[in-house]
Amino acid sequence: NESGVCVSTIEHLMGALYGLGIDNVIIEIDNREVPILDGSAKLFIEKINSAGIEVSNSPIKIIKIQQKIEFKDGEKSISIEPNRISLEIDFEIKYKNPFIGIQRNSVDIYRDDLTDVYNSRTFCVLEDVEKLKSIGLAKGGSLKNAIVVGDGKVLNDEGIRNKNEFVNHKILDCMGDIYLAGYKIIGKIICSQGGHKLTNQILRKVFSNKNNFSIVEIKEKNL
Repeated sequence: NESGVCVSTIEHLMGALYGLGIDNVIIEIDNREVPILDGSAKLFIEKINSAGIEVSNSPIKIIKIQQKIEFKDGEKSISIEPNRISLEIDFEIKYKNPFIGIQRNSVDIYRDDLTDVYNSRTFCVLEDVEKLKSIGLAKGGSLKNAIVVGDGKVLNDEGIRNKNEFVNHKILDCMGDIYLAGYKIIGKIICSQGGHKLTNQILRKVFSNKNNFSIVEIKEKNL
Protein backbone atom coordinates (compact mmCIF):
# COMPACT_ATOMS: atom_id res chain seq x y z
CA ASN A 1 0.00 0.00 0.00
CA GLU A 2 0.96 3.68 0.01
CA SER A 3 2.76 3.48 3.34
CA GLY A 4 4.89 0.56 2.16
CA VAL A 5 3.71 -1.70 4.98
CA CYS A 6 3.66 -5.44 4.27
CA VAL A 7 1.93 -8.02 6.47
CA SER A 8 2.29 -11.74 5.73
CA THR A 9 0.44 -14.97 6.63
CA ILE A 10 -2.92 -13.21 6.55
CA GLU A 11 -4.91 -15.93 4.78
CA HIS A 12 -6.36 -17.79 7.80
CA LEU A 13 -7.67 -14.58 9.35
CA MET A 14 -9.00 -13.42 5.97
CA GLY A 15 -10.70 -16.81 5.49
CA ALA A 16 -12.40 -16.46 8.88
CA LEU A 17 -13.65 -12.98 7.98
CA TYR A 18 -14.93 -14.16 4.61
CA GLY A 19 -16.76 -17.15 6.05
CA LEU A 20 -18.41 -15.07 8.76
CA GLY A 21 -19.52 -12.46 6.22
CA ILE A 22 -17.54 -9.61 7.79
CA ASP A 23 -16.72 -6.91 5.24
CA ASN A 24 -15.99 -3.91 7.50
CA VAL A 25 -13.33 -4.40 10.15
CA ILE A 26 -10.29 -2.71 11.67
CA ILE A 27 -7.38 -5.00 12.54
CA GLU A 28 -4.49 -3.74 14.65
CA ILE A 29 -1.22 -5.67 14.47
CA ASP A 30 2.18 -4.99 16.05
CA ASN A 31 4.32 -7.19 13.81
CA ARG A 32 4.98 -8.08 10.17
CA GLU A 33 2.91 -11.26 10.17
CA VAL A 34 -0.39 -12.45 11.55
CA PRO A 35 0.12 -15.01 14.37
CA ILE A 36 -0.03 -18.57 13.05
CA LEU A 37 -1.79 -19.81 16.24
CA ASP A 38 -2.63 -23.49 15.66
CA GLY A 39 -2.27 -23.28 11.86
CA SER A 40 -6.02 -22.96 11.24
CA ALA A 41 -8.76 -20.32 11.57
CA LYS A 42 -10.30 -22.02 14.61
CA LEU A 43 -9.13 -19.50 17.23
CA PHE A 44 -9.89 -16.51 14.99
CA ILE A 45 -13.48 -17.74 14.62
CA GLU A 46 -13.85 -18.26 18.36
CA LYS A 47 -12.51 -14.79 19.22
CA ILE A 48 -14.54 -12.99 16.55
CA ASN A 49 -17.74 -14.72 17.68
CA SER A 50 -17.02 -13.92 21.33
CA ALA A 51 -16.41 -10.25 20.46
CA GLY A 52 -19.67 -10.07 18.53
CA ILE A 53 -20.65 -8.87 15.08
CA GLU A 54 -22.65 -5.75 14.25
CA VAL A 55 -25.01 -5.70 11.27
CA SER A 56 -24.61 -2.65 9.04
CA ASN A 57 -27.38 -0.85 7.16
CA SER A 58 -25.08 -0.39 4.17
CA PRO A 59 -25.97 -2.45 1.08
CA ILE A 60 -23.91 -5.58 0.43
CA LYS A 61 -21.79 -5.32 -2.71
CA ILE A 62 -21.37 -8.52 -4.69
CA ILE A 63 -19.29 -9.55 -7.67
CA LYS A 64 -21.30 -11.81 -9.94
CA ILE A 65 -19.23 -13.88 -12.37
CA GLN A 66 -20.68 -13.62 -15.88
CA GLN A 67 -18.58 -16.08 -17.87
CA LYS A 68 -16.11 -18.89 -17.29
CA ILE A 69 -12.47 -17.90 -16.85
CA GLU A 70 -9.59 -20.37 -16.56
CA PHE A 71 -5.93 -20.27 -15.63
CA LYS A 72 -3.39 -23.10 -15.90
CA ASP A 73 0.17 -23.57 -14.73
CA GLY A 74 1.42 -26.97 -15.87
CA GLU A 75 -0.64 -29.62 -14.08
CA LYS A 76 -2.18 -27.00 -11.79
CA SER A 77 -5.45 -25.39 -12.84
CA ILE A 78 -8.14 -23.07 -11.55
CA SER A 79 -11.36 -21.75 -13.06
CA ILE A 80 -14.27 -19.60 -11.99
CA GLU A 81 -17.68 -19.69 -13.65
CA PRO A 82 -21.20 -18.32 -13.13
CA ASN A 83 -23.29 -19.74 -10.32
CA ARG A 84 -26.89 -19.08 -9.42
CA ILE A 85 -26.94 -17.81 -5.85
CA SER A 86 -23.81 -18.77 -3.95
CA LEU A 87 -20.05 -19.24 -3.97
CA GLU A 88 -18.89 -22.81 -4.32
CA ILE A 89 -15.28 -23.91 -4.01
CA ASP A 90 -14.44 -27.33 -5.47
CA PHE A 91 -10.83 -28.13 -4.60
CA GLU A 92 -8.59 -31.09 -5.33
CA ILE A 93 -5.08 -31.85 -4.06
CA LYS A 94 -2.66 -34.50 -5.31
CA TYR A 95 0.41 -35.36 -3.24
CA LYS A 96 3.06 -37.98 -3.83
CA ASN A 97 3.04 -38.69 -0.10
CA PRO A 98 0.65 -41.69 0.10
CA PHE A 99 -0.84 -40.64 3.43
CA ILE A 100 -2.06 -37.36 1.94
CA GLY A 101 -2.59 -38.69 -1.58
CA ILE A 102 -5.56 -37.35 -3.53
CA GLN A 103 -8.32 -35.48 -1.70
CA ARG A 104 -11.23 -33.49 -3.09
CA ASN A 105 -14.05 -31.57 -1.44
CA SER A 106 -16.69 -29.09 -2.53
CA VAL A 107 -18.08 -26.45 -0.18
CA ASP A 108 -20.91 -23.93 -0.52
CA ILE A 109 -19.38 -20.98 1.33
CA TYR A 110 -22.62 -19.13 2.12
CA ARG A 111 -24.82 -22.08 3.05
CA ASP A 112 -22.71 -24.97 4.38
CA ASP A 113 -21.44 -25.49 7.92
CA LEU A 114 -17.80 -24.39 7.59
CA THR A 115 -16.58 -25.69 10.97
CA ASP A 116 -14.33 -28.37 9.42
CA VAL A 117 -12.84 -25.80 7.04
CA TYR A 118 -12.10 -23.32 9.85
CA ASN A 119 -10.56 -26.07 12.02
CA SER A 120 -8.28 -27.51 9.31
CA ARG A 121 -4.58 -26.79 9.81
CA THR A 122 -1.61 -26.05 7.60
CA PHE A 123 0.18 -29.28 6.72
CA CYS A 124 3.59 -30.37 5.52
CA VAL A 125 5.74 -33.44 4.98
CA LEU A 126 8.50 -34.14 7.52
CA GLU A 127 11.25 -34.22 4.86
CA ASP A 128 10.26 -30.72 3.69
CA VAL A 129 10.41 -29.38 7.25
CA GLU A 130 13.87 -30.84 7.75
CA LYS A 131 15.09 -29.25 4.49
CA LEU A 132 13.74 -25.83 5.48
CA LYS A 133 15.25 -25.97 8.95
CA SER A 134 18.63 -27.03 7.51
CA ILE A 135 18.80 -23.69 5.65
CA GLY A 136 17.59 -21.64 8.59
CA LEU A 137 13.90 -21.37 7.68
CA ALA A 138 10.68 -22.51 9.41
CA LYS A 139 12.23 -21.75 12.79
CA GLY A 140 8.82 -21.25 14.38
CA GLY A 141 7.29 -24.35 12.86
CA SER A 142 6.20 -27.11 15.22
CA LEU A 143 3.52 -29.71 15.82
CA LYS A 144 1.57 -26.96 17.62
CA ASN A 145 0.93 -24.96 14.45
CA ALA A 146 0.89 -27.48 11.61
CA ILE A 147 0.09 -31.07 10.73
CA VAL A 148 3.33 -32.90 10.00
CA VAL A 149 3.15 -36.11 7.98
CA GLY A 150 5.98 -38.64 8.08
CA ASP A 151 6.50 -42.39 7.94
CA GLY A 152 2.97 -42.95 6.66
CA LYS A 153 1.23 -41.25 9.57
CA VAL A 154 0.46 -37.92 11.21
CA LEU A 155 3.09 -37.10 13.83
CA ASN A 156 0.77 -34.85 15.85
CA ASP A 157 -0.67 -36.57 18.93
CA GLU A 158 -4.08 -35.12 18.06
CA GLY A 159 -4.12 -36.82 14.68
CA ILE A 160 -6.36 -35.26 12.04
CA ARG A 161 -9.41 -33.20 13.00
CA ASN A 162 -11.60 -34.28 10.08
CA LYS A 163 -11.23 -36.77 7.24
CA ASN A 164 -10.67 -34.05 4.63
CA GLU A 165 -8.44 -31.82 6.76
CA PHE A 166 -5.71 -31.50 4.11
CA VAL A 167 -7.95 -30.32 1.28
CA ASN A 168 -10.20 -28.38 3.67
CA HIS A 169 -7.20 -26.29 4.67
CA LYS A 170 -6.61 -25.48 1.01
CA ILE A 171 -10.23 -24.33 0.79
CA LEU A 172 -9.64 -22.10 3.83
CA ASP A 173 -6.58 -20.62 2.10
CA CYS A 174 -8.63 -20.04 -1.05
CA MET A 175 -11.31 -18.22 0.95
CA GLY A 176 -8.64 -15.99 2.46
CA ASP A 177 -7.21 -15.21 -0.97
CA ILE A 178 -10.53 -14.26 -2.57
CA TYR A 179 -11.42 -12.06 0.41
CA LEU A 180 -8.79 -9.68 -0.98
CA ALA A 181 -11.06 -9.02 -3.97
CA GLY A 182 -12.92 -6.68 -1.62
CA TYR A 183 -16.39 -8.04 -2.42
CA LYS A 184 -18.40 -11.16 -1.84
CA ILE A 185 -18.47 -13.32 -4.96
CA ILE A 186 -21.25 -15.28 -6.62
CA GLY A 187 -19.65 -18.00 -8.71
CA LYS A 188 -18.08 -21.43 -8.68
CA ILE A 189 -14.35 -22.01 -8.29
CA ILE A 190 -12.85 -25.31 -9.39
CA CYS A 191 -9.19 -25.79 -8.51
CA SER A 192 -6.77 -28.69 -8.88
CA GLN A 193 -3.40 -28.61 -7.10
CA GLY A 194 -3.57 -24.84 -6.69
CA GLY A 195 -2.63 -22.40 -3.98
CA HIS A 196 -2.17 -18.70 -3.30
CA LYS A 197 -0.46 -17.97 -6.62
CA LEU A 198 -3.17 -19.58 -8.77
CA THR A 199 -6.01 -17.90 -6.88
CA ASN A 200 -4.28 -14.55 -7.26
CA GLN A 201 -3.83 -15.14 -11.00
CA ILE A 202 -7.48 -16.07 -11.59
CA LEU A 203 -8.66 -12.94 -9.75
CA ARG A 204 -6.33 -10.80 -11.85
CA LYS A 205 -7.74 -12.44 -14.98
CA VAL A 206 -11.33 -11.83 -13.82
CA PHE A 207 -10.71 -8.12 -13.22
CA SER A 208 -8.74 -7.65 -16.45
CA ASN A 209 -11.99 -7.64 -18.45
CA LYS A 210 -15.20 -5.94 -17.30
CA ASN A 211 -17.24 -8.43 -19.33
CA ASN A 212 -16.17 -11.17 -16.88
CA PHE A 213 -18.20 -9.81 -13.96
CA SER A 214 -20.83 -7.39 -12.75
CA ILE A 215 -21.08 -5.62 -9.40
CA VAL A 216 -24.52 -5.56 -7.77
CA GLU A 217 -25.86 -4.27 -4.47
CA ILE A 218 -28.49 -5.92 -2.27
CA LYS A 219 -30.20 -4.34 0.71
CA GLU A 220 -30.79 -7.62 2.56
CA LYS A 221 -28.74 -8.19 5.71
CA ASN A 222 -27.18 -11.39 4.38
CA LEU A 223 -26.93 -13.35 1.17
